[in-house]
Amino acid sequence: FFHMSGSGRPRTSSFAEPPGIPGAVAAPAGSAAAVGSSTGKSGVPQASGSSSSGCSNLKLTRDSGKVTTVVATPGQGPDRPQEVSYSDIKVIGNGSFGVVYQARLIDTQEMVAIKKVLQDKRFKNRELQIMRKLDHCNIVRLRYFFYSSGEKKDEVYLNLVLDFVPETVYRVARHFNKAKSIIPVIYVKVYMYQLFRSLAYIHSQGVCHRDIKPQNLLVDPETVFKPRTPPEAIALCSRLLEYTPVSRLSPLEACAHAFFDELRQPNTRLPSGRDLPMLFNFSTTELSIQPQLNSILIPLHARSHASVHGGKILLL
Repeated sequence: FFHMSGSGRPRTSSFAEPPGIPGAVAAPAGSAAAVGSSTGKSGVPQASGSSSSGCSNLKLTRDSGKVTTVVATPGQGPDRPQEVSYSDIKVIGNGSFGVVYQARLIDTQEMVAIKKVLQDKRFKNRELQIMRKLDHCNIVRLRYFFYSSGEKKDEVYLNLVLDFVPETVYRVARHFNKAKSIIPVIYVKVYMYQLFRSLAYIHSQGVCHRDIKPQNLLVDPETVFKPRTPPEAIALCSRLLEYTPVSRLSPLEACAHAFFDELRQPNTRLPSGRDLPMLFNFSTTELSIQPQLNSILIPLHARSHASVHGGKILLL
């Protein structure tokens, strides 16, 4: 669920939580999907009514013309189910976790990703509960969720409607590899800074991400690069790889490391000349994690200035 300013798409995510936090066992009231179809070609079947499980018989398949309407619950805020319509459905990823579809919201024309996960009664799935409580600019936003029934009896799927992000760090790295070139260090700085920041936030919420890999780092395609390998990069890696936990850098201590000083300079820009992504818009929650670092984390020029920037990375 991490999102960075750079390139990606939602895939699987893995979480661990302290045992004191209960799991989401059942759907909130009113969250069961009710599907209808009004226009377009066949391909996404119309709902055949609610099943005994309270879920619709929604089957997501590729269909550019069909408009599908579900009753979904917003990802954040009160449980107030509402109708959500989307079209242009196509598969963009799959794995052991389920299938991810791309779709277009009818009301806003925005692209979203719909992650469809089979609910296994043998295991407690906390993904929905965790995603609903996370609110951070570098974490993929859960817009809505709804449940649907499968082809087999008692088969129930959780559908997570997420922000769509077009690229991943994996694909960015593969691009440079195919071009037989090295990823410029400024890319590394912008991506890793946002990754550390998102990790600091989820750790403060009692959540541990157990599947961090390039495929799960989603990127909006605006970033900057300068090829060089500064000595402070080696120093940062050494501190991050410390075997003893008390000697290892925390995520926010990593953000405050000298390796990222270039990002704190007011004149640092992307190759296109645009500003860096928003790196210093820390929330009250983030600033309360290690307050002694705040004077480093928020440079002087950013304390009274906020604007919209490109190049964001998100954690999935």
